[in-house]
Amino acid sequence: MGVIPTQTATQAVVEPIKNDGFFPDLSVHDFSRDMRLDIPDDNKRIAALKSAMYKVNEDLAPLKRPDEPSATLTSHITNDVYTSDRLNHLYFMAVFNLAKALLIENYRDIDTHRQGHEKSDQMEPRALDYQQRSRENVRQLLGKPRMTVELV
Repeated sequence: MGVIPTQTATQAVVEPIKNDGFFPDLSVHDFSRDMRLDIPDDNKRIAALKSAMYKVNEDLAPLKRPDEPSATLTSHITNDVYTSDRLNHLYFMAVFNLAKALLIENYRDIDTHRQGHEKSDQMEPRALDYQQRSRENVRQLLGKPRMTVELV
């Protein structure tokens, strides 16, 4: 007979990760909730989020306008389809998916026993899926199609 917890454990409040002012700040709590993380170590989540944030910010650098230093991601709204909520959502999903892929890749290295090796083989496609979703969100923010196909 197992014990069923009736309350969730209280989590320490982690400050939002400050971004560069153009892109929105990131919440570790939102990342954990949206990506269904059960990793108890906030430091690993923060490290993955920062790495993903730097990469996505680099990929989205063409959106920044050097002549407008006070511009933000949501100041790029050009039509009714791309609202500020949608742009922020796409940005968060690009960062969160990449961060989750980084966490999965890091956790694959922990267990070297047979069962751990088999589990890591199952996790690899999931990490690739999260990376692909991140790239798709970045491309959508840049106004590019999901993929480019060329005849060879």
